[in-house]
Amino acid sequence: MAVNPVFVNELRQSVFRRRGGLVVGLLAAGAILFAMVAQIGSLRTIIVYGPVLLVPLLVPAIASGAFAKEYEQQTWLDLYLTRLTNAQVVWGKFGAFFAQVAIALLAFAPALVLMLLGDYSRRLSDLRFDVVPIKWQLAAIVTTASFIGKLLLSACLYILLTMICSRYSSTRRMALTWSYIALALYTGLGVLIWSQVGALDYQIYSGSPDALSASSGSGVIELEVPGFMESFHLIFCCVVGLGAAFLLWISLSEQRGYRGSGDGAAATRAWQPIAHRAREPLR
Repeated sequence: MAVNPVFVNELRQSVFRRRGGLVVGLLAAGAILFAMVAQIGSLRTIIVYGPVLLVPLLVPAIASGAFAKEYEQQTWLDLYLTRLTNAQVVWGKFGAFFAQVAIALLAFAPALVLMLLGDYSRRLSDLRFDVVPIKWQLAAIVTTASFIGKLLLSACLYILLTMICSRYSSTRRMALTWSYIALALYTGLGVLIWSQVGALDYQIYSGSPDALSASSGSGVIELEVPGFMESFHLIFCCVVGLGAAFLLWISLSEQRGYRGSGDGAAATRAWQPIAHRAREPLR
């Protein structure tokens, strides 16, 4: 199975490729620092709310050049003239940005697991060896994976919104500005919706048997995540994210053209700017 060339090209131009050693060192140092902070009870909320705030700040810095850099570097015509499909262009760029965000979020995973294990350990403080059972160790890993999964689903929406801003911006700086404005508006709208409607989700969760058993000390311990990370936000991410991907596909389809070879062979699909197509003589 061939690797998407757009995906490979974006990764080659990323900071992970150009300064891989420095990035890995920073991520390792961050993971150690976060693990130490997770052991301090008064600072543990940083480990939960930190990645929630980091993702919308990090995504525009990574993905704002998705299309804007093609316009600045005059490489958009090379992209249009390839035989790549709309899906290859959109998902190739999206996949490269998603991989970078996912790697950054992994730095929080050890701290989250240790924090949950500490909660389980305090629950077992009356035992002789104070050893957390295997099933609760696995529960801590599953809870952490679920939280990271919610963050990655949110990142999908942020990446697609940033790619749309980049698609209609002439420079990367303009795309970065519009991306932060769009995410700020989404955050404000999300807070408004959560305060009016989203609280229902929290009430339903709080009244469920699983939540009651967890609060009584016999169930799985859950992270105290912000309310907008619950189902309403995740459903919104899926619906709006798919709509944003479709919008990108449509916008690229507007510049789809057909080029015929000089020897009279059948026409082949190629990417062409609309203005360039209009200047071609009728065949």
